[in-house]
Amino acid sequence: MNKITIFLIIAVLQFFCVQLLAQENPFMKMANQKFADYAQELHEIGLKLDLLDTVQIQRVIKQFEEVAKKTGSNPVKI
Repeated sequence: MNKITIFLIIAVLQFFCVQLLAQENPFMKMANQKFADYAQELHEIGLKLDLLDTVQIQRVIKQFEEVAKKTGSNPVKI
């Protein structure tokens, strides 16, 4: 295979990997929505945090940080 073909294959695979990672984050659906649209869901998530262990809570926090970083959303950061 030539270099261009290899580059295109890598680019396509990278695109699909990024899409899959975004799908794994359940909070990405909150991106660019009004706070009122997801406030109840956020409240329910907060109630469930007591049931999670430290590793799971850290994962949830990282997922929120990922959404905030990608969208620049202050409500998500808070």
